[in-house]
Amino acid sequence: MLGRRLRELREERNLSRTRAAQACEMGSQTLWRLESGRGSEIKRMVINALCDLYQASDDDRRVLLWLAQESRKDGWWQSYTDAIAPNFGMFFGLEQSASRVISCQSTLLPGLLQTPGYRRAMWKISTAQPGRPLDADREVDLITKRQSRIHDSETFTLEVLLSESVLRHRVGGRRSHGRSVESAHRGWRSSERVNSHRSVQCIESLGADH
Repeated sequence: MLGRRLRELREERNLSRTRAAQACEMGSQTLWRLESGRGSEIKRMVINALCDLYQASDDDRRVLLWLAQESRKDGWWQSYTDAIAPNFGMFFGLEQSASRVISCQSTLLPGLLQTPGYRRAMWKISTAQPGRPLDADREVDLITKRQSRIHDSETFTLEVLLSESVLRHRVGGRRSHGRSVESAHRGWRSSERVNSHRSVQCIESLGADH
C-alpha cells in the first residue's frame, strides 16, 4: 500500500523513477524497491523528501508516515511467512491495527468468518501462488489466529455484508459448508443485540438495488 501510493503520487507529477530518485538524492534501484514493497528499512526522512517532491497533501503525508512506521514493527504474523503470499504482510498489519473492519463479499465468506474446513476446501479448488508454494496447514493456523480479534469487544468492531450467493455457494462438503454458514449466522444473531461489536448482514439476491 505504501509503495503503490508513492508510485501513484510520482506518476501524478509525471516524474520518471530515475528523475524522482535523483531529486531526492537516492538511487533509482532504491526507489524501485520502495515502490514495489521490497525496501528493508523505510526512513521517515525519505518519505518526507518524496512527499515534498510530489507536493503530497497533508493527509497523504500523514498516512504514508504511519505506514512507514508500521512497516518497522514486528508482528506475530511475521512468523507465518510460509503461509502468507508475498506482499500480503502489510495487510495483516493493517487488520491488527484497525479498530473497525467492514467486509463486503459476493462470492466467498471473508477470512475472519471461515472455518478450517471451509479454508481447506478453498485450497482444493484453487492454485497456490506461482513460484512460492504455501503451507495449507499453517495458513489454517493463521486464519484461526486472525479470528481471535473477533472476540475483542472493547477495541474491535467487525461489520460483514454478504450476498445471498455466498451462503448458497457450497465450498467443500455439506458439513464443512454448513459449519461456516452457522459461524456467519452466529455473527448475524449477535448483530441483533444492542451495541454488538459484530454484525453480519445478508442481502437477498432478489432484493432492491443497494
